[in-house]
Amino acid sequence: MNGQTLKYLADVADLAKLEIEASAVTLVASQGKITAGYAGAYARGSRTSPFDGADFELSISASRFKVIAQMFSDDEEIKCGSVPGGLRLQSNSINTLLRTWGEMRDFPEIDTKAIKYAARIPTADLIAEIETASGFVSDSAARPQLQGVRLNFYPDALHVYAFDGAGALYRSVIKCRTKGEGSVIVPTQDFLLGARLLGDGNAVIVVPNDGTDAVAMYNDHALFRSSVLAGTWPEIAGITMPRRTVSTFNVEAATMRNLVASAKAFESGPDILVGPAGNIKGKVRFRISSESGAFAVTVKGDLMLDVRYDVNTLGKAGRLGPVLSLAIPGSQNEPTLIKSEHRSCWVVTRI
Repeated sequence: MNGQTLKYLADVADLAKLEIEASAVTLVASQGKITAGYAGAYARGSRTSPFDGADFELSISASRFKVIAQMFSDDEEIKCGSVPGGLRLQSNSINTLLRTWGEMRDFPEIDTKAIKYAARIPTADLIAEIETASGFVSDSAARPQLQGVRLNFYPDALHVYAFDGAGALYRSVIKCRTKGEGSVIVPTQDFLLGARLLGDGNAVIVVPNDGTDAVAMYNDHALFRSSVLAGTWPEIAGITMPRRTVSTFNVEAATMRNLVASAKAFESGPDILVGPAGNIKGKVRFRISSESGAFAVTVKGDLMLDVRYDVNTLGKAGRLGPVLSLAIPGSQNEPTLIKSEHRSCWVVTRI
Protein backbone atom coordinates (compact mmCIF):
# COMPACT_ATOMS: atom_id res chain seq x y z
CA MET A 1 0.00 0.00 0.00
CA ASN A 2 1.03 3.65 -0.24
CA GLY A 3 0.89 6.48 2.27
CA GLN A 4 -2.45 7.85 1.12
CA THR A 5 -4.10 4.44 1.51
CA LEU A 6 -2.72 4.14 5.04
CA LYS A 7 -3.97 7.63 5.88
CA TYR A 8 -7.37 6.75 4.41
CA LEU A 9 -7.63 3.74 6.71
CA ALA A 10 -6.35 5.66 9.75
CA ASP A 11 -9.04 8.33 9.40
CA VAL A 12 -11.42 5.85 11.03
CA ALA A 13 -9.57 6.68 14.26
CA ASP A 14 -11.29 10.10 14.25
CA LEU A 15 -14.38 8.35 15.61
CA ALA A 16 -12.52 7.91 18.91
CA LYS A 17 -12.89 11.69 19.42
CA LEU A 18 -16.62 11.14 19.91
CA GLU A 19 -16.08 8.82 22.88
CA ILE A 20 -15.50 9.58 26.54
CA GLU A 21 -13.19 6.57 26.71
CA ALA A 22 -11.58 5.67 23.38
CA SER A 23 -11.52 2.11 22.07
CA ALA A 24 -8.92 0.51 19.82
CA VAL A 25 -8.81 0.37 16.03
CA THR A 26 -9.04 -3.20 14.73
CA LEU A 27 -7.18 -4.10 11.52
CA VAL A 28 -8.21 -7.18 9.55
CA ALA A 29 -6.35 -8.19 6.39
CA SER A 30 -8.05 -11.00 4.48
CA GLN A 31 -8.72 -12.12 0.91
CA GLY A 32 -6.92 -9.22 -0.76
CA LYS A 33 -8.53 -6.50 1.36
CA ILE A 34 -7.67 -4.68 4.58
CA THR A 35 -10.31 -3.14 6.83
CA ALA A 36 -9.75 -0.65 9.64
CA GLY A 37 -12.67 -0.61 12.07
CA TYR A 38 -13.57 1.33 15.18
CA ALA A 39 -16.31 0.10 17.52
CA GLY A 40 -16.89 2.34 20.52
CA ALA A 41 -19.75 2.69 22.95
CA TYR A 42 -21.23 5.60 20.97
CA ALA A 43 -19.92 5.55 17.40
CA ARG A 44 -18.80 2.79 15.05
CA GLY A 45 -17.26 2.83 11.63
CA SER A 46 -14.92 1.10 9.19
CA ARG A 47 -12.99 1.64 5.96
CA THR A 48 -11.78 -0.99 3.48
CA SER A 49 -9.06 -0.89 0.82
CA PRO A 50 -7.33 -3.42 -1.50
CA PHE A 51 -4.31 -5.11 0.11
CA ASP A 52 -1.64 -7.43 -1.32
CA GLY A 53 0.02 -8.51 1.95
CA ALA A 54 -0.44 -11.50 4.22
CA ASP A 55 -3.63 -11.99 6.23
CA PHE A 56 -3.65 -10.82 9.85
CA GLU A 57 -5.88 -9.48 12.64
CA LEU A 58 -4.87 -7.16 15.49
CA SER A 59 -5.94 -4.10 17.48
CA ILE A 60 -3.93 -0.90 18.01
CA SER A 61 -4.34 2.49 19.67
CA ALA A 62 -6.60 4.77 17.63
CA SER A 63 -4.69 7.97 18.40
CA ARG A 64 -1.27 6.44 17.75
CA PHE A 65 -2.41 4.87 14.48
CA LYS A 66 -3.62 8.28 13.30
CA VAL A 67 -0.31 9.99 14.15
CA ILE A 68 1.89 7.27 12.65
CA ALA A 69 -0.15 7.14 9.43
CA GLN A 70 0.42 10.85 8.92
CA MET A 71 4.19 10.27 9.05
CA PHE A 72 3.90 7.87 6.08
CA SER A 73 1.52 10.04 4.02
CA ASP A 74 4.07 10.90 1.28
CA ASP A 75 5.53 7.40 0.88
CA GLU A 76 4.92 5.58 -2.39
CA GLU A 77 5.30 2.06 -0.95
CA ILE A 78 4.73 0.80 2.59
CA LYS A 79 5.11 -2.73 3.89
CA CYS A 80 2.36 -3.48 6.39
CA GLY A 81 2.03 -6.65 8.41
CA SER A 82 1.69 -8.35 11.77
CA VAL A 83 4.78 -9.22 13.78
CA PRO A 84 5.04 -10.57 17.34
CA GLY A 85 3.72 -7.84 19.60
CA GLY A 86 2.19 -5.50 17.08
CA LEU A 87 1.90 -3.93 13.60
CA ARG A 88 5.02 -3.32 11.51
CA LEU A 89 4.94 -0.39 9.07
CA GLN A 90 8.03 0.17 6.92
CA SER A 91 8.95 2.40 3.99
CA ASN A 92 12.30 3.44 2.49
CA SER A 93 12.78 6.07 5.18
CA ILE A 94 10.61 5.01 8.16
CA ASN A 95 10.40 1.81 10.17
CA THR A 96 7.98 1.64 13.09
CA LEU A 97 6.23 -0.87 15.33
CA LEU A 98 2.80 -0.17 16.82
CA ARG A 99 2.19 -2.38 19.82
CA THR A 100 -1.12 -4.18 20.02
CA TRP A 101 -3.54 -2.36 22.31
CA GLY A 102 -7.08 -2.81 23.51
CA GLU A 103 -9.58 -5.49 22.65
CA MET A 104 -10.44 -6.91 19.26
CA ARG A 105 -13.88 -5.56 18.35
CA ASP A 106 -16.44 -6.79 15.85
CA PHE A 107 -16.96 -4.44 12.94
CA PRO A 108 -20.32 -2.70 12.72
CA GLU A 109 -22.74 -4.38 10.36
CA ILE A 110 -26.09 -3.43 8.87
CA ASP A 111 -28.92 -5.80 8.16
CA THR A 112 -30.19 -4.30 4.93
CA LYS A 113 -33.44 -6.26 5.28
CA ALA A 114 -34.31 -4.73 8.67
CA ILE A 115 -34.67 -1.04 7.84
CA LYS A 116 -37.16 1.60 8.98
CA TYR A 117 -36.09 4.33 6.57
CA ALA A 118 -33.30 4.77 4.04
CA ALA A 119 -32.06 7.28 1.46
CA ARG A 120 -29.32 7.18 -1.20
CA ILE A 121 -27.51 10.48 -1.82
CA PRO A 122 -24.10 11.52 -3.21
CA THR A 123 -21.73 11.88 -0.25
CA ALA A 124 -20.53 15.32 -1.41
CA ASP A 125 -24.13 16.59 -1.45
CA LEU A 126 -24.80 15.16 2.01
CA ILE A 127 -21.70 16.83 3.44
CA ALA A 128 -22.68 20.18 1.89
CA GLU A 129 -26.21 19.97 3.35
CA ILE A 130 -25.07 19.03 6.86
CA GLU A 131 -22.39 21.75 6.82
CA THR A 132 -24.99 24.36 5.85
CA ALA A 133 -27.52 23.10 8.37
CA SER A 134 -24.92 23.14 11.15
CA GLY A 135 -24.99 26.94 11.10
CA PHE A 136 -28.62 26.92 12.21
CA VAL A 137 -28.52 24.46 15.13
CA SER A 138 -29.02 25.58 18.72
CA ASP A 139 -26.20 25.80 21.25
CA SER A 140 -28.54 25.45 24.23
CA ALA A 141 -27.84 22.50 26.50
CA ALA A 142 -31.42 22.80 27.80
CA ARG A 143 -32.76 21.46 24.48
CA PRO A 144 -30.11 19.01 23.22
CA GLN A 145 -32.35 17.75 20.42
CA LEU A 146 -31.99 21.16 18.75
CA GLN A 147 -28.23 20.73 18.72
CA GLY A 148 -28.83 18.07 16.08
CA VAL A 149 -30.14 17.98 12.53
CA ARG A 150 -33.48 16.38 11.78
CA LEU A 151 -33.77 14.11 8.74
CA ASN A 152 -37.26 13.57 7.33
CA PHE A 153 -37.63 10.67 4.90
CA TYR A 154 -40.32 11.20 2.26
CA PRO A 155 -41.04 9.43 -1.04
CA ASP A 156 -38.31 10.54 -3.49
CA ALA A 157 -36.86 13.19 -1.14
CA LEU A 158 -34.87 13.69 2.05
CA HIS A 159 -35.62 16.87 4.03
CA VAL A 160 -32.87 18.24 6.27
CA TYR A 161 -33.97 20.55 9.12
CA ALA A 162 -32.08 22.64 11.69
CA PHE A 163 -33.58 25.07 14.22
CA ASP A 164 -31.91 27.41 16.69
CA GLY A 165 -35.06 27.43 18.80
CA ALA A 166 -35.84 31.10 18.34
CA GLY A 167 -34.65 33.14 15.38
CA ALA A 168 -34.12 30.85 12.38
CA LEU A 169 -35.41 27.57 10.95
CA TYR A 170 -33.54 25.87 8.09
CA ARG A 171 -34.75 23.31 5.56
CA SER A 172 -33.26 21.76 2.45
CA VAL A 173 -35.07 19.36 0.12
CA ILE A 174 -32.84 16.76 -1.54
CA LYS A 175 -34.37 14.73 -4.35
CA CYS A 176 -33.12 11.15 -4.00
CA ARG A 177 -34.12 7.49 -3.76
CA THR A 178 -35.73 6.70 -0.42
CA LYS A 179 -37.41 3.84 1.43
CA GLY A 180 -40.00 4.29 4.16
CA GLU A 181 -41.29 7.50 5.74
CA GLY A 182 -40.32 8.94 9.10
CA SER A 183 -37.81 11.18 10.85
CA VAL A 184 -34.75 10.97 13.08
CA ILE A 185 -32.55 13.57 14.84
CA VAL A 186 -28.82 13.05 14.30
CA PRO A 187 -25.88 14.65 16.17
CA THR A 188 -24.65 17.33 13.75
CA GLN A 189 -20.87 17.13 14.00
CA ASP A 190 -20.85 13.36 14.51
CA PHE A 191 -22.96 12.81 11.41
CA LEU A 192 -20.74 15.18 9.43
CA LEU A 193 -17.66 13.20 10.53
CA GLY A 194 -19.37 10.00 9.43
CA ALA A 195 -20.20 11.43 6.00
CA ARG A 196 -16.59 12.48 5.51
CA LEU A 197 -15.47 9.00 6.54
CA LEU A 198 -17.38 7.57 3.56
CA GLY A 199 -15.41 9.69 1.08
CA ASP A 200 -16.45 9.80 -2.59
CA GLY A 201 -19.43 8.18 -4.27
CA ASN A 202 -22.94 7.63 -2.96
CA ALA A 203 -23.94 7.25 0.66
CA VAL A 204 -26.85 5.17 1.88
CA ILE A 205 -28.37 6.61 5.05
CA VAL A 206 -30.16 3.96 7.09
CA VAL A 207 -32.29 3.97 10.23
CA PRO A 208 -32.16 0.29 11.29
CA ASN A 209 -35.21 -1.56 12.55
CA ASP A 210 -33.22 -3.58 15.07
CA GLY A 211 -34.46 -2.17 18.37
CA THR A 212 -31.59 0.33 18.71
CA ASP A 213 -31.71 4.12 18.60
CA ALA A 214 -29.16 4.40 15.84
CA VAL A 215 -28.49 5.87 12.42
CA ALA A 216 -25.97 4.52 9.93
CA MET A 217 -24.34 5.44 6.63
CA TYR A 218 -22.45 3.16 4.31
CA ASN A 219 -21.10 2.64 0.80
CA ASP A 220 -18.91 0.00 -0.88
CA HIS A 221 -15.78 0.80 1.15
CA ALA A 222 -16.83 2.46 4.42
CA LEU A 223 -19.47 2.40 7.15
CA PHE A 224 -20.47 4.68 10.03
CA ARG A 225 -23.00 4.12 12.81
CA SER A 226 -23.89 6.27 15.83
CA SER A 227 -26.65 6.92 18.32
CA VAL A 228 -29.44 9.40 17.57
CA LEU A 229 -30.64 12.29 19.73
CA ALA A 230 -33.72 11.80 21.88
CA GLY A 231 -36.34 14.47 22.51
CA THR A 232 -39.30 16.07 20.80
CA TRP A 233 -38.79 18.44 17.90
CA PRO A 234 -40.83 21.67 18.13
CA GLU A 235 -43.95 22.04 15.97
CA ILE A 236 -42.82 23.87 12.82
CA ALA A 237 -45.88 23.67 10.55
CA GLY A 238 -46.94 27.14 11.68
CA ILE A 239 -43.56 28.52 10.61
CA THR A 240 -43.31 26.88 7.19
CA MET A 241 -46.93 27.33 6.10
CA PRO A 242 -47.54 29.49 2.98
CA ARG A 243 -48.50 33.10 3.80
CA ARG A 244 -49.24 36.45 2.19
CA THR A 245 -46.23 38.68 1.58
CA VAL A 246 -45.91 42.41 0.90
CA SER A 247 -42.68 42.18 -1.12
CA THR A 248 -40.40 39.62 -2.77
CA PHE A 249 -36.98 40.50 -4.17
CA ASN A 250 -33.54 39.00 -4.72
CA VAL A 251 -30.20 39.82 -3.12
CA GLU A 252 -26.79 38.28 -3.75
CA ALA A 253 -25.33 36.27 -0.88
CA ALA A 254 -22.09 38.26 -1.23
CA THR A 255 -24.07 41.41 -0.40
CA MET A 256 -25.39 39.74 2.73
CA ARG A 257 -21.91 38.74 3.79
CA ASN A 258 -20.65 42.31 3.24
CA LEU A 259 -23.42 43.63 5.48
CA VAL A 260 -22.52 41.21 8.25
CA ALA A 261 -18.80 42.02 7.94
CA SER A 262 -19.55 45.77 8.04
CA ALA A 263 -21.74 45.36 11.11
CA LYS A 264 -18.82 43.72 12.90
CA ALA A 265 -16.30 46.29 11.64
CA PHE A 266 -18.44 49.27 12.73
CA GLU A 267 -19.54 47.56 15.94
CA SER A 268 -23.13 48.39 15.08
CA GLY A 269 -26.18 47.15 16.92
CA PRO A 270 -27.58 43.66 16.44
CA ASP A 271 -29.99 44.68 13.64
CA ILE A 272 -29.82 45.26 9.90
CA LEU A 273 -32.51 47.69 8.71
CA VAL A 274 -34.20 46.94 5.37
CA GLY A 275 -36.58 49.43 3.77
CA PRO A 276 -37.35 51.84 0.90
CA ALA A 277 -34.33 53.55 -0.66
CA GLY A 278 -35.58 57.12 -0.08
CA ASN A 279 -37.18 58.57 -3.19
CA ILE A 280 -35.59 56.00 -5.51
CA LYS A 281 -38.34 53.80 -6.91
CA GLY A 282 -37.75 50.12 -7.50
CA LYS A 283 -34.93 49.96 -4.96
CA VAL A 284 -34.61 48.43 -1.48
CA ARG A 285 -31.90 49.58 0.90
CA PHE A 286 -30.04 47.47 3.46
CA ARG A 287 -28.19 49.53 6.06
CA ILE A 288 -26.35 49.36 9.36
CA SER A 289 -25.07 52.31 11.42
CA SER A 290 -23.19 53.07 14.63
CA GLU A 291 -20.99 55.76 16.15
CA SER A 292 -18.07 54.23 14.27
CA GLY A 293 -19.64 54.51 10.82
CA ALA A 294 -22.36 53.32 8.52
CA PHE A 295 -22.79 51.03 5.54
CA ALA A 296 -25.64 50.77 3.04
CA VAL A 297 -26.34 48.87 -0.16
CA THR A 298 -29.33 48.96 -2.51
CA VAL A 299 -30.87 46.16 -4.56
CA LYS A 300 -33.73 45.95 -7.04
CA GLY A 301 -37.13 45.54 -5.41
CA ASP A 302 -40.18 47.28 -3.95
CA LEU A 303 -40.73 47.61 -0.22
CA MET A 304 -43.03 50.18 1.42
CA LEU A 305 -42.12 49.57 5.07
CA ASP A 306 -39.03 49.23 7.25
CA VAL A 307 -38.17 45.82 8.69
CA ARG A 308 -35.32 44.71 10.93
CA TYR A 309 -33.38 41.46 11.08
CA ASP A 310 -30.80 40.13 13.46
CA VAL A 311 -27.39 40.50 11.80
CA ASN A 312 -26.18 37.03 12.81
CA THR A 313 -29.36 35.44 11.47
CA LEU A 314 -28.90 37.08 8.07
CA GLY A 315 -25.31 35.92 8.16
CA LYS A 316 -26.56 32.34 8.43
CA ALA A 317 -28.97 32.91 5.53
CA GLY A 318 -26.05 34.05 3.39
CA ARG A 319 -24.84 30.43 3.32
CA LEU A 320 -27.89 29.10 1.47
CA GLY A 321 -26.63 29.82 -2.03
CA PRO A 322 -25.28 32.50 -4.41
CA VAL A 323 -28.59 34.37 -4.84
CA LEU A 324 -31.23 34.71 -2.12
CA SER A 325 -34.93 35.40 -2.56
CA LEU A 326 -36.56 37.29 0.35
CA ALA A 327 -40.35 37.11 0.86
CA ILE A 328 -41.30 39.85 3.37
CA PRO A 329 -44.52 39.43 5.42
CA GLY A 330 -46.74 42.33 6.46
CA SER A 331 -46.71 41.43 10.16
CA GLN A 332 -43.87 41.01 12.62
CA ASN A 333 -45.66 37.98 14.02
CA GLU A 334 -44.81 36.16 10.79
CA PRO A 335 -41.38 35.07 9.56
CA THR A 336 -39.56 36.15 6.42
CA LEU A 337 -38.87 33.30 4.00
CA ILE A 338 -35.38 33.32 2.45
CA LYS A 339 -34.74 30.83 -0.35
CA SER A 340 -31.95 29.74 -2.67
CA GLU A 341 -32.58 26.79 -4.99
CA HIS A 342 -33.52 23.78 -2.79
CA ARG A 343 -32.64 25.50 0.52
CA SER A 344 -34.91 27.70 2.63
CA CYS A 345 -34.88 29.40 6.00
CA TRP A 346 -37.51 31.27 7.97
CA VAL A 347 -36.25 34.16 10.13
CA VAL A 348 -37.86 36.46 12.71
CA THR A 349 -39.19 39.70 11.22
CA ARG A 350 -39.36 42.89 13.29
CA ILE A 351 -41.42 45.79 11.88
